[in-house]
Parts: sequence; structure tokens; C-alpha cells
Amino acid sequence: MKRTTVCVGILAGLIALAGCLPEKRVRWSPDGRWATVKGGDGLYLCDQSGKLSERLATDVGSVAWLPDSKSIVLSRSEKLPSWTAAVEVLPADRRLEIEARAPRLRDEILAHEGEWDGFKPQSVGGLTGGESLALFVLVREQHGAGLAEKLGDKWDELKELQPIVHLLQQVEVKAGGTFELGPVLAKALDAFDELRVAPNGRAVAYRGAAPGEDPAKPLFVLPLHGQQVPQLVADRVSMFPDWSPDSRHLVYAAGQTPAEGESNDLRLGIVARRLVCTEDGALLADFPEAEELAGIAFQNEVRVRCLRDGRVLFATLEVSLPCTSEDMPQRAGLFAVEPGRQPGVTRLIPRQTEAELPDVLFLFEVSPDEQHVTVPGGNGGVAVLTLATGDVWQILGENEADHLRMEPAWRSADELCFAFVPGPKEAKERPAIALVKLDWAGRKAERRIISGDWPEPVVTDFLIDKRSGGPASE
Repeated sequence: MKRTTVCVGILAGLIALAGCLPEKRVRWSPDGRWATVKGGDGLYLCDQSGKLSERLATDVGSVAWLPDSKSIVLSRSEKLPSWTAAVEVLPADRRLEIEARAPRLRDEILAHEGEWDGFKPQSVGGLTGGESLALFVLVREQHGAGLAEKLGDKWDELKELQPIVHLLQQVEVKAGGTFELGPVLAKALDAFDELRVAPNGRAVAYRGAAPGEDPAKPLFVLPLHGQQVPQLVADRVSMFPDWSPDSRHLVYAAGQTPAEGESNDLRLGIVARRLVCTEDGALLADFPEAEELAGIAFQNEVRVRCLRDGRVLFATLEVSLPCTSEDMPQRAGLFAVEPGRQPGVTRLIPRQTEAELPDVLFLFEVSPDEQHVTVPGGNGGVAVLTLATGDVWQILGENEADHLRMEPAWRSADELCFAFVPGPKEAKERPAIALVKLDWAGRKAERRIISGDWPEPVVTDFLIDKRSGGPASE
């Protein structure tokens, strides 16, 4: 069915422009005093004027603030020197599994005929990306006889491979923007993605890695204190899960069936919640079965957000089956369910209003007072939707940006942060990060650029295109 990939096309366009799905490069602390800035050369702090701290860490993935605004949790990576170093990170059963596959991978390399760029050995099937990399390193170090002659120039590439360890680490933010690296909470050969800290600050949820190429990943939860290990919550979860306001449930979108290869076509899915913590915040020894809240057309980018009034918001395509290709919806809608209160799913945006919104509703974000949501567009525009009335305010117009570089980020209920191109587009000024004061009554937005003196390494591949050395808008 040709229309099943309509929203995938929008997101694929963003990926082509930005190299990956745009993320929150700037994340403000709950009290609005500091923001983390994920630059091209690592992670920094900045204040509301845009003044940067010293660099906190390099090779940083996901970042999340704790509710006290005094600490962050981050995922970062380091290269390991050898397979022996990777063994220290692997659970015993996974180490034995990888070691058992090493002779088979060597045999497959020696038996391969043809180009190496399309080489897909069966011996890596069922491994995660990090485990596959470690397997190749193991074969090179301990089963390398005859491989240099077989691989030719590719042997030089294989010699450069290093296993990677990903660290989940806490960082304490001190007065004046200084910081102190805290304990490493967990280590793995694959990244800790989409970190989400519980409202009570006692646990963090994240997406881990799974075998295969399905873009949906398993969801884990880990206490931030103590020596517990991560616990699996659900499989095939979309990128943006959330905690319930009482910090007891994790709420998420999940696919009911695996994706076919790397496909991101629509498939059946659910919005669900699962009880993971006790009333006093401790992790349960055993999680009860998940409660299904709604059936959806699942994609990896489905975002779920929980409101304090009990509603669960999510964006998805509204699909009625059976239908023809021409009947498939062109845009996602915003919906809500209220577990235990109101049966059914509520549409939050009239269809006429949907047409006024930018086209990347999947990346909506709720304001701190939960009265509004931001909706970005693939062309870089930003609109704000008022949930109670359905009113749309176009904060950043299409003529002020050329593509979406980062998700808009709320600093407070009336302050928003986003990227735009100052001045006429013909001038090709360096794109900038603005902190915007919103006058809701007067519908006025007062912008203040905070990235004007950020050095080039910070904004490379973010506002500056590394390939050309010039503005990313070029």
C-alpha cells in the first residue's frame, strides 16, 4: 500500500538533511537556570545568556536532567583497546555466545566471493550492533590466520576496528556552572538511548539494543541509587516513552510485530503502560503484565507524554481499515487517553487545525505548565498549539529557517528555545539558537540569540556544516 509510508517520507527527509532525526540539542533544567548543550565536540552547560561552561564530556549520546536541577544523567562512549577489555563489559552468557561464533565468522570471511561492501555473514545474526563489532575484533585478534591475504585492503580497515563501551553516568552540576563527574551507573557495548528520569528522581528509563535491524528497541529501567541491574520493561518500543506523574508506571508505544529488516513502514502497535515501581519508589521485583491503553498505527518515532491530570498524549496516524491508498491520512493527529477515568481515545486537534500545523507532529513537546505543545516542521518552522482551545501560533515562520536542526525546547511556560536563520536567507548568516519570550495575551515573541559567541567546534554539524566549513543553511 503506497500511502503506508507517507509520514515515513517526512521523517526520512529530515534524516537526509540532518544526518539523523533532529534531537534536543539544548535541554533546560527544570528550574530553567542551566541548559545542557550537545555540541559537535561534546557536552556543555550554558546559562540563559548562552555563556558556555567547560566541556563536560565527549562522545555524548542521550542526556536527561534530574528533577532537582542539580544533576544530569548522560550516556557517553569510549573506545576499548581490545577484545579482552570488551569481555569485562559483557555478561558471561553473551561472552560465550560471541566466542562460539568467532570460528564461524572466520570461515565465512574465507569462503566469501565478491565485493566486501555487501558482505552480511550469518554468524552475526542475533547479535546487537555492539556485539557484532566486538565479534569482528575477536576474530581479528584470535582467529586472524589467512585473513590479511583474503581481505586485501579491507584488512587495514579491520585492523582499525575497536570495540566501544557505552557508559551511563551521573554528573553533579554545581554553582557557577561547574560540575563533577559522578558514578557510572551501567556499562554496555550498545548505547543507552532516550534517557527519561522518573519525576521523583529515583530511576531512569532508556531504550537499549536488540538483535536485528528493527528501529524499535527494548525499554529498560534502572534505579539511580544502589547496585541493581537494568530490568527489561517491554520490547519493540518507540523512541519516546515517558513516566507517569507518580513515578510508578512507564508508558510507551510498542509494535506488536517485528519490522521487516530496516523497514519503518506502518504496522500495528499499542500505547501501553506497565507498573514498575512501588509507592515508595522502589523497583518491583516482578513487573505485572502491561495494560494496553490504545491501538495505533506504530512507527518508531511515536512520542508518548504523560500529563499531571492523568491524560496520556501521543501522535499517530488515524487509520480506518479497510481503505484504499487514497484514503490513507496525510498527517498525524494528536490524541489522548485517560487510564482508569474515561474510556476511549480523544482527538485533541480538529482536522481543520491539523492542516495549520507544521508537518512533524511526531516531535511535539509539552510545555512545563502542560497548557501548550510545540510542533516543529521539516523546514525548520515552529508552531505552538494551545491544548484547551486548539489555537495555533506560528512562532517561527518558514522563511526564517531552511530545515529543522533541533527540536524546540521549553525553558519555562513562556520561554522557548529553537534554531533559526537570522536576517534575510540570501545573506546566509550563521544559524543561531534563540531564547524566545512568549507574550500569550499579546501574541508577541521576543527573541534573544544566545549562541552568537559559541565557537565553531561546538556548533559543527549542528549549526555549521562540517563538510563546507560554512553555515549549515548553505
